[in-house]
Amino acid sequence: NKFESAFMVDVEIKILAGAGVDDFVGLLKTFEVVFEMENLHIPDQHYLLNLLRKPEFMCLVAKCEGQVIGGLTVHILPNYYNAKPVAFAYDLGIQKEFQRKGIGKKLIGRLVEYCKENEFDHAFVEAETEDQYAVDFYRSTPVTSELNAVHFTYRFEEVVGG
Repeated sequence: NKFESAFMVDVEIKILAGAGVDDFVGLLKTFEVVFEMENLHIPDQHYLLNLLRKPEFMCLVAKCEGQVIGGLTVHILPNYYNAKPVAFAYDLGIQKEFQRKGIGKKLIGRLVEYCKENEFDHAFVEAETEDQYAVDFYRSTPVTSELNAVHFTYRFEEVVGG
């Protein structure tokens, strides 16, 4: 498989559905450490279960020996250029001790496979230009194009401009 690395560890990739709330929480805790978030407030299980059941959201986890070691969250977007949806891979994180072992490529590979099976138009992901590790990682996957773009964020928990 062109997504897998020679350093692959024995890992299971699972698309979470309603029964996967505990794994989803495990993934969020992984993101908290990997993305160096402080005091992440994880929503309650009822909210997370409802999120997992939404057709416009998808969560894949990587498990090793029954434990969540990483994963990928995806927002499914409607498309107005044609009737095929678009997948926006939002967060991908792997516990540090499992990085550089092909797990991220396996997650991306499973997402691409899912999108092809379900007739998506395309999938895309953003990486901050300063995050050279992420940029290099995504370039190492079989992407079909790379665009340089500037991402602007509007945060609403802060008062802007006084």
